[in-house]
Amino acid sequence: MKDAMISEYQREHLDTWIAVRNVCKRMEQAGIQELLVAISEYLAFRKELQSFFDEHLKSYCQEKCFSSDLSACCGKDSIVVHFADIAIDVLLSEDTEIDPILEALRTDPRGLSCVYLGPKGCLWKMTPIVCAMFLCDGLIDARLKGKRGFEETWHRLHEKRKAFTWPDRPVLFDEIEKRFLTLGLQSPLMYYHFSPGLLRIKRNAGLMTTTAKSLISPR
Repeated sequence: MKDAMISEYQREHLDTWIAVRNVCKRMEQAGIQELLVAISEYLAFRKELQSFFDEHLKSYCQEKCFSSDLSACCGKDSIVVHFADIAIDVLLSEDTEIDPILEALRTDPRGLSCVYLGPKGCLWKMTPIVCAMFLCDGLIDARLKGKRGFEETWHRLHEKRKAFTWPDRPVLFDEIEKRFLTLGLQSPLMYYHFSPGLLRIKRNAGLMTTTAKSLISPR
């Protein structure tokens, strides 16, 4: 069933993917290059995170969840996605990699799995940060608990994540939203500008300047 019967979640995501891709297509090369430079440290972090996962966790996840269709994370149809997750994926992807995502978002998954999950796995080029950092209890028990080196590495990766996503300081995910807001794009996935919880964190950290507030339009 296509488009007309999709959920509000899918509609919000579909509209955001399409809008981001359209804005990026209109953007001058200098603007694209500036964004790529801005996300370079985050990409290095994600490469480090992926290496840790591939070396220590992937085989367990493949056997226990994906192959058996019992995944506790990829079985959910409404994973948390930030606007910046989509913007970064669009910047890194060709149209041929984005088109399957748009097709999936236009199709009712019937609640069987995450709408972004295809026959060969996740459709994202770079998975949302919430997914990349999610570890189920079974995985923690089997691979991390009691192994000091692994636990310390995972804690360090969590702290690195905060430097890009936790808005008690200027962070990349907030800045990406701000950049696209100035280009005329507004999305309900812009949590750093519209989520009461994240706005409270920014306000308590003294980051709610007059300039920042002016970017927040009434919904």
